[in-house]
Amino acid sequence: MSFPLRTWRIAPVLAVVTAAACSRDGVTSPAAPDFAARLGTSSAAMASTGKAQFHPNSRRYADTEAKPATGRSGAATLVARALLNKDGSVDLEATTGGSLDGAAARPGTITRTQVKYLLGANDTESVFTQNNNKVDEKGYVKYSYPHAVRGAFMRVQANIKDIDPKRTDVVTVLEKIKLRPDLKVTSVSAPQQARRNTEVVISAVVSEGNGDVGATGSCVLAVDGTEADRIDGQWVNNGGTVSCLFQHTFTTTGTKQLAVRSTGSVPADFDASNNVATAEINIVEANVAVSGQAQVYQERYEYTYASSSAHGYNSIAGGSPIQWYYEYAQNYGNIAVTGALPADAPSYLSTTTASVTITGESGASVSADLQLLSHGWICSYAQAANGVFAQYCDYSQFGFVQPLQYHIQHYAYDAIYYSQSYNATWDVAAGQYVHTIPAETWGHGTVAGDLGSSVTIDARLTIGSTTYRANPTVALTPFSHGGGQPYACYNTEGYVYDNSNNQVYGPMTYCQGWKHKATGRSGDMTF
Repeated sequence: MSFPLRTWRIAPVLAVVTAAACSRDGVTSPAAPDFAARLGTSSAAMASTGKAQFHPNSRRYADTEAKPATGRSGAATLVARALLNKDGSVDLEATTGGSLDGAAARPGTITRTQVKYLLGANDTESVFTQNNNKVDEKGYVKYSYPHAVRGAFMRVQANIKDIDPKRTDVVTVLEKIKLRPDLKVTSVSAPQQARRNTEVVISAVVSEGNGDVGATGSCVLAVDGTEADRIDGQWVNNGGTVSCLFQHTFTTTGTKQLAVRSTGSVPADFDASNNVATAEINIVEANVAVSGQAQVYQERYEYTYASSSAHGYNSIAGGSPIQWYYEYAQNYGNIAVTGALPADAPSYLSTTTASVTITGESGASVSADLQLLSHGWICSYAQAANGVFAQYCDYSQFGFVQPLQYHIQHYAYDAIYYSQSYNATWDVAAGQYVHTIPAETWGHGTVAGDLGSSVTIDARLTIGSTTYRANPTVALTPFSHGGGQPYACYNTEGYVYDNSNNQVYGPMTYCQGWKHKATGRSGDMTF
């Protein structure tokens, strides 16, 4: 249902809003999220065990999003959420159940609603009021409005019957308008070259860019336009970044087009234009030699935003300022080494041990000891809790010049998701695929400290009584980029006319400023 509003001129406030807790006259709004606790405690718990601990996708790795407003009267509850769309319109939903997105029971009947649009949480006068006196919806209503401002408020009052047997409950909530979640696929990573009929790990980075509300969706890999693998039920926390890990076997040679898409966002996505990223991989015959290569990338991203606004009623000045401030910093990195073992190395064994130590010039390090378990026809692999991954493939049974290949990598993000076919093992006796890591799970990656001007990768594979070692030192080149807008204040000259009470409101003064900066080091080499 939509409600035509009169047009008013209010400059958009681009703040990343954290909802402030308030309670006044029985009205509640969500508490401010604790951004300092975004990673939670599960990553520390995993690191202390020394073993990978995986979780179903239904369990969120972190949850700091701005929550919907909730109110209660008697036995009746009302939950309301207002999400701002890219075109400036806003969708307001309210339910008597516990979830706005799921299929949870929605008891009772909403018979009447009143919606007021307020520029401030403490305002007594509304920009507009909408009364809906004949609703009779079974526990859920949705309204759409053409114009709104992020950080403004909607006061929702609903009459709810059929919950308390002898009365109709009246519940009021105050909901701050939030941006819809914006899931974006920022990159796809794959080896430049891989062998035909071998398992290749492909990764993608998905982030939520608007910072208010997280979302659940699917991460889908397509090869040459055809879906090849997928992750369902993937949660991305507000302002968060996660990895999608896929595993795919290419059966033909040539250059393959890879695309990873984020789909099925719940709540619906803010901007569908940034939901896909692409890459290429060259698939060659299995007897093509692969030289060793090491790649290192480490980045710290910092973002700060501050704004405030003040408005007057029937006057040029006055009113109380509304203030927002938001900042976050994020570290992530990716370190990888790939190569071929000597032709005279022992052939495939059922178990192989691997270790990797990544040490920066500054002393910062990440390390892991792994046992590679045989899980397929050609390749075995292991994944540590801190994001270290190792893969070891044996092609000796095919008579190749370089029979033994290895790939060791360190992923470091908020969370790493695993697809339906990741680590899929064909069990001949059972006649089916078995997953050592269950589908729809995730694990944390641990970010190393500042590596300095170089990093040394000490990767070792022990096969039988022999240890094979890759020990490249990669020189790192610093990079830095960023931008922003200095904090400044502006005055609007527009006004709002409310025909319900013949009042004129305005003008508004607003101030805002923001800055972002990405710094880090990167490098690669062939050894």
